[in-house]
Amino acid sequence: ETLWKTSSLNPARAIHIADRKGSLEAGKDADLVLVDDQITVHLTVTEGRVAFRQNIERRHTWTSRGCAGSSRRW
Repeated sequence: ETLWKTSSLNPARAIHIADRKGSLEAGKDADLVLVDDQITVHLTVTEGRVAFRQNIERRHTWTSRGCAGSSRRW
């Protein structure tokens, strides 16, 4: 949770756009970048639509705590 606030919510607050960016909430822009421990981008979602997808195993369920069914943590 600390990383999320440091990399997303706090910067959005600093530039006064936290009303639409910085967290995933109803009514906000649905922008998301999913990276692994090496900061390899695996998924980019812009305005709720997948803009980029790479190396995502579709049989797994992705959560904020990691990938269920995999030893990988995201």
